This record gives sequence, structure tokens and C-alpha cells, in this order.
Amino acid sequence: MPYYTFKRSGKNRYLVLRWKKRINGVPTIVKEISVGTADNLAAMLDSGLSDIVLKSYSAGSTLSKLFIDKKIGFREIVNSVMTHKGTGISPGDYMLLFTMNRLSDPGSKNSIEKWMNRDYASVIFPKATSQDFWNVMDRFSDEKIKQIHNRIRNRIIDMGYDFTNMFVDASNMYTFMEENGMASKGHNKKHRYDLNQISYYIAANYDYIPLYGESYAGNVHDSKTFQSILNNMPENSTLIFDRGYNSRTNIDLISGRRYIGALKQSDHHDLMKLDVEMDSHIELTKNAYGRDHRIILYHSSSLEKRRREKFMKRMERVILRAKKIMDTWDSDSMEKARIYLETEKLNETILLPSLEINQERMPNSQTSRIWMLKASLICTGKETGLNTVSAQ
Repeated sequence: MPYYTFKRSGKNRYLVLRWKKRINGVPTIVKEISVGTADNLAAMLDSGLSDIVLKSYSAGSTLSKLFIDKKIGFREIVNSVMTHKGTGISPGDYMLLFTMNRLSDPGSKNSIEKWMNRDYASVIFPKATSQDFWNVMDRFSDEKIKQIHNRIRNRIIDMGYDFTNMFVDASNMYTFMEENGMASKGHNKKHRYDLNQISYYIAANYDYIPLYGESYAGNVHDSKTFQSILNNMPENSTLIFDRGYNSRTNIDLISGRRYIGALKQSDHHDLMKLDVEMDSHIELTKNAYGRDHRIILYHSSSLEKRRREKFMKRMERVILRAKKIMDTWDSDSMEKARIYLETEKLNETILLPSLEINQERMPNSQTSRIWMLKASLICTGKETGLNTVSAQ
């Protein structure tokens, strides 16, 4: 629903129409139109509005994409790889439009035409239908997409952006496609285990620019993609990754590189028992994954608070669910509650039938020092022969 407010610029106050909607539960301004100063609005009303044809376009994200295109030559790179000839909207134009839509108001191909009618993109480009997009996309092979990706990355690096420190992480997205070479069942992060998924990894620099990345089959575990990731990474770059990639096999693969990783607390209980003051850290050398590493162990008060709150919310949810199961008064309701607590791995922490918390089990549960401690495994490279791994 739109509402109006005022913005001030210098001595003038401007009437502004805004639209808000909740995004991830947070009220967010999604659209804004400036009506003008009170004098301008009064003049418009006095002179009558019957002869005025007014159309407002969203423009901010579209213009920013045009600026980026000018800097890196996005359309030029796409058209060069696609060997575009002739007049009309080029493949590079279509890809630019596609990116503008994703940054402005993401939608399906069928909704792009509708989006263009209310966006500044319609002033720059002729009308483009969803079928036009499908026709152009059919011309993009995997090899050409890789060439475009590589040329854009090389252009960004030539502009001076750093690639010596690369954050690597993987994720997945569910799809309604039938199972094929890419779409497969896996551990979906949105918990849509009924659907197939496609996995991917992205390697970004300190400026959060994704310079490397690839998609792979949804049934392949992240740790098994590490070899292909290494093949794409420059040998002189420092790899920074989370604990999902930590294994003896992967550490062996990067033995000649510099890296920073996160340790799994469950594999290093001795580290979790060390005494570290609040919001401070200690350093030590320890053998991990078959070689000595420099370990940084950090005690975080903010991490403790977040994990404590998360755990207590989970405890509350589990207790309420177990109570609901028992309140059915079925002949096997107690057994069902016990099985439920076992699946949540809290059967020894939450006691039945009282649903009281076993305080003696709390230190051994997820509420222990894992709340507060993060450990990092760091490899400083060939020159010292000492690797570093971080646990978190």
C-alpha cells in the first residue's frame, strides 16, 4: 500500500510516495516516486491535470547496471563471444536486460515484459517478449557461457580488483525439474527434500565480487567438489573456506597453498575445553588433518549470545512439540514422544514425562562451549611450512 512522506533537500521539502512490503520479515521500501515541492504540486492542481500525461519509471538499479556495463564492457564481451552480427537487440542486450530484471524486480521470463513496462529499461530498449529471451538463451552453450565468465573476470582483475584472497562457499537451490545430470536429490538448504536440487560454489574476493564459480550435480557433496575448485583458483591466492570443506583429503590437496579454514568443534573437543577469556583469543600449534597447523581459538560473546538464543528457542519448540504428542493420551503417546526427542538428540537432556531439563546433561549438549568458541586453521604457506586452520 502506498503512503506519502516528505524528504528535504537543502531548503526544499519534496513530497514523496513510497511503497513498502515485508522482506524476510523486515519492512522495506521497494518503490519511491517523487511528486515534487509543494509549490510544484499546487501549480499542477491550479492549472488542471486533464492535459498532463505522466509516467513514472523505476530507474536506480537499471542505471547502475548501465554504469557497470560501461565500466567492464559487458555487452561487448557477450556479443564478441556470441559472434553477433546484424541489427536489432543483441545477445548482450538481452543478457543486460535479464541482469537488470534480476537486480530490480526478479521474476520469471514470462514477467519480464510486464516489468519493462514500468522500468526505465523500456526507454532504452525496444519491446522484448519472454519468447525472445528463450530464443536467445538457446544459443548460449556451456562453453560460451564459460568464455563470457572468464573474460568478465579477467576484465575485473585488469581493473585492479584483488584476487589474492578468495572466500569459497557452496550452496544449492531446489528446482521443479525432473531428475537429470544436474538436478538430483540432496541435502537441500531450504529443506525441500521432495524436490531435486542443483548445487554450486562461488569464490569471491574481499570486495564480495564473485570471480569464480560453477554449478554441479545436486547429489554431490560439497567436499567432493574441492578438486575442481582448486583447478579454477590461482595458485598464488589464499583460500578461505568454512568447515564443510575440512577433511584430510582436501587439506592434502592444498598442502602447497596458503589457506584459512574453520575447524569442526566435534572433531576437536580438546580445543573446546581450553580456557579462553571472553572476547579474546589464544594461538597454538596442533596437528590437524595429518599436519601441524597454527590454530587461533576465539571466545566470542556475541556468538555465545546468538547460539544460546537459538538453542533455547529450539528447546522451547521441542518441549512444546513433545507435550503436544503426550497430550493426545494415545496408548503409545509416551513412546512417540521419546522417539521424537531421540530424533532431536535431546532424549537425555529433556526428561520424560516431566519435560524437565537435565542440568547435568547441558554441558554435554549443544549449549556447551560451542556457543562461545571459534577456532581457525591457518596455513601461512610454503615459506614457513606451518599451516593454519580455524575452528568456528
